[in-house]
Amino acid sequence: MPSMDPKIKLLKGLPLFAQLSSQDLERVAQLTDEVDVPAGRVLMRQGDHGEEMFIVASGSLSIERDGHTLGTVTVVEPTRLLVLAHREFHSMMDRFPAIRLQLLDVLAGRLRSVDSDEAH
Repeated sequence: MPSMDPKIKLLKGLPLFAQLSSQDLERVAQLTDEVDVPAGRVLMRQGDHGEEMFIVASGSLSIERDGHTLGTVTVVEPTRLLVLAHREFHSMMDRFPAIRLQLLDVLAGRLRSVDSDEAH
């Protein structure tokens, strides 16, 4: 039996994609591009309109907001990302309503967490 494609294996291990069938995971993997990013690269800044969805395959990122770690996404060490460009992201959202709902749930939870942290 052939080993699983590393992109599919990574996606399957993420809660957002874990419930997808093998065929659907393959389709999502086909929509992503693998990108190696050097340390120090800023991927986005607070207030930017996101044009891509980033999935960290290896490495780490720092996220800052208002000078505190949270809103500017910077690569901390050499990092490999799976990237869904704007068009591919929307294609995924249209093709996989379950992912869209899961993503909205995850984002809502993170927003509640950020609001709660700022209140304290």
